[in-house]
Amino acid sequence: MIFNQNTRIKSKRNLCKTVIFTLLIITFLSVPAYAVDLRGRVQVPTSYPPGWAPRPYANVVLIGFNQFNQPYFLASFNTGADGMYFFYNVYPGPYRVVVNNGPFVDIAVGNTASFDVVPIWITY
Repeated sequence: MIFNQNTRIKSKRNLCKTVIFTLLIITFLSVPAYAVDLRGRVQVPTSYPPGWAPRPYANVVLIGFNQFNQPYFLASFNTGADGMYFFYNVYPGPYRVVVNNGPFVDIAVGNTASFDVVPIWITY
């Protein structure tokens, strides 16, 4: 009888340890997907320093890709006088930023609070 009681206690302890260990592993291995704020600038080359100027009122489109790598429209933004554009609450993954249906930049957004896109140069 004592042997069975000790065995049951050890069995319950082992089960409890296994459950706690499993929950800890799941907690540490699961990576949450945070919404990211994207920002970038559209600029044009100039002959005077610093060699570029902001491109105001450019139409910037954010294109996403599904699991089959097919593009789909997500959002558009018209740049301000400073040439800056912003897209809020974008989830991590691959995207394409297109300016005026021409130049584009492919980006891969990770789990960060914000993401700065490289400046996009346009020549028209």
